[in-house]
Amino acid sequence: MECDAGGRCALPRVRLEGATTASAAVQDTGPDGISVDELATVLCGWDAADAGAMRTPSDRNQLLIALRHVHLPSLDDAGLVEYDRSAGRVAPRPLDPRVEELLERSVAAESLSRE
Repeated sequence: MECDAGGRCALPRVRLEGATTASAAVQDTGPDGISVDELATVLCGWDAADAGAMRTPSDRNQLLIALRHVHLPSLDDAGLVEYDRSAGRVAPRPLDPRVEELLERSVAAESLSRE
């Protein structure tokens, strides 16, 4: 992902629904990242808080599958996270501050759209 001198950033195409929230959650971890299982638990908790309702183990398992097979590979390809499929871990990559701001705004918009 690159930003030009005018401050415009070209983000590779990724599936946004859920992906921005996942990327933001990974960015909040330390440099060693987080296991994909832990990430699914965190995101399921965030979703439950946004929805005001508990999530089931089945909901978490569906999210885990989506993370492993859709969101994390896409985010890794886009340069937003480092996904080690064999180790089952995902870690943040350094991002341009403008990209970080864009992710924060995208997460806020996703959260508002669920209300």
